[in-house]
Amino acid sequence: MDVLKGAGRLLGQALKATLTAVFGKYLLIAAVIGGIIALVAMALVVPSISADQKRIQAGGEVCVPTGNTGIPPAAPGAFLQQQIANAKTIDGEAARLGLSGKASRVAIITAYGESTLINIDHGDLAGPDSRGLFQQRPSQGWGTNEQVMDPAYAATSFLIGPKHDRSGGLVSIAGWESMEPTLAINKVQRNANPNHYSAFYAAADDIIKRAGIDVGRAGSTEAAEGPGSTDDAPSGSSCGGQPGKIGEPSDDYPFKSITPGPGIYVADPMGYFYGECTSFVAWRINRDAGSNGAPFKFSSAAGNFSNGNASDWKTAWESRGWKVSNVPVPGAVAWWGSFGGTGIGSAGHVAYVSEVTAEGKVIIEEYNNTHYAPPGHKYAKRPQPEDPANVGAFLYPPGK
Repeated sequence: MDVLKGAGRLLGQALKATLTAVFGKYLLIAAVIGGIIALVAMALVVPSISADQKRIQAGGEVCVPTGNTGIPPAAPGAFLQQQIANAKTIDGEAARLGLSGKASRVAIITAYGESTLINIDHGDLAGPDSRGLFQQRPSQGWGTNEQVMDPAYAATSFLIGPKHDRSGGLVSIAGWESMEPTLAINKVQRNANPNHYSAFYAAADDIIKRAGIDVGRAGSTEAAEGPGSTDDAPSGSSCGGQPGKIGEPSDDYPFKSITPGPGIYVADPMGYFYGECTSFVAWRINRDAGSNGAPFKFSSAAGNFSNGNASDWKTAWESRGWKVSNVPVPGAVAWWGSFGGTGIGSAGHVAYVSEVTAEGKVIIEEYNNTHYAPPGHKYAKRPQPEDPANVGAFLYPPGK
């Protein structure tokens, strides 16, 4: 048996040596062929990479889209020129509408955040039919596919609303000029993250600088000839107001002795709450109309003054056909929407215009604005005349 085992081992070793000798040369040949193929592939790829690097060096840094949608690769120089041209188009539309350079900047930031200022013809998963610089959706009433792909048309829609009737868009956001741009943009675009656009300030400002756009250009906070507004500012006023006054500013609110402290709400006879800004302004409107006690001429009980929170007053005014304007007059209501100015929260704010100065600025009296008065249902007269541009709108009482 030992002899047989030894013979078997010798036979196996001989067979292994034979197979190695036979197949080894084929393995060697295969390795050589593989190496040649690899060298050929490298020769083809490396020049292509080198050429791309040279193009990048010649054109500057490649812009990488970081908005809601991707951008097809483009030569850096051509990409930049498209951005500049589109920024100029947006600025041109803002200027044509009589809006300030600040409106141009907000719109350009928006377009950069949505499409990197490139007029793209596709959307994303959240908005598959979104198109154009502002990624506006035809299915949401922003216009036809052709319209949202037209940079000028799309810019106008963003600025004054999709119907181009000045009832929407940026100009409809009360106090947008004093707001953080990303927050104002969010109210128009209505995306999930209100801080989304802050990441694009620097990039948009760079394009603005390259395009030579004057963001300090003067203009109105609202588009000219908006609904309920006067056509032109009266003569004799640089800021649009008609000089005049109604009495001397004073706390003549008749309910202050029974007005509760902070956080306590008791209904007043006009349908509001004692000490709130709405109650004080409702009183002033009744006083000016000669109604100094219950039953008041203007009240919820009378069925003609159920305005809701201060933020809702402008809409209520317009629904009755009462005049809304960006031009102040004595006796008008100064109105701000939600978070529309300093000291103003989600419920908005209303105040009383007791005087318009010779320079067209407004003397404002108010209740319950803790930025100007002690906390909790207190009266204040603003220490300095207010620029009408800092007021969301002026609501004219009936007869004004």
